[in-house]
Amino acid sequence: MKTKLLLLSFIFIFSLPVFSEKLKSNIPLSVDSVQTHRVADSLIQIIQYNMEFTPKLIIQRLETPKLKLLQQQVIDKVKAKNKMIDFNHSAGTFIESLAFKDGVIIFTIQHYYAGSSGGEITLNCKVDVTNNNISEPTCVEKLGGRTKKSWLPQVILIK
Repeated sequence: MKTKLLLLSFIFIFSLPVFSEKLKSNIPLSVDSVQTHRVADSLIQIIQYNMEFTPKLIIQRLETPKLKLLQQQVIDKVKAKNKMIDFNHSAGTFIESLAFKDGVIIFTIQHYYAGSSGGEITLNCKVDVTNNNISEPTCVEKLGGRTKKSWLPQVILIK
């Protein structure tokens, strides 16, 4: 009886890894977070990767209810000040904040330049996901804790 119990325990213990192999996630370990938001008839997924290993942000538009991928945009570089800021050619690029409001994805990037010149730049970026389309990111430099006035809506007073 002890032999059978010991044999069954041995089989059970060594079969656990086999059962756990079937329980795998489709989300890679390099992903830090996934957000899903409904915009009209679509779902918008925002996939933020660990910026130290895979510096990118992916935005997907999915058809419901089939969850068919309609559009995808990989953001691993942005344009600001007529210069291309490439996340992969830096001493570090980090997404400091990420928010979704009224069909617009708003995020702040802290980018550290590689090389002997060094330096850093902070960018406020937005991506519009309304009108069944994912727009290109629009970014402006954030100076001294404040965003340039050109980022803010302009108000014209007529007398």
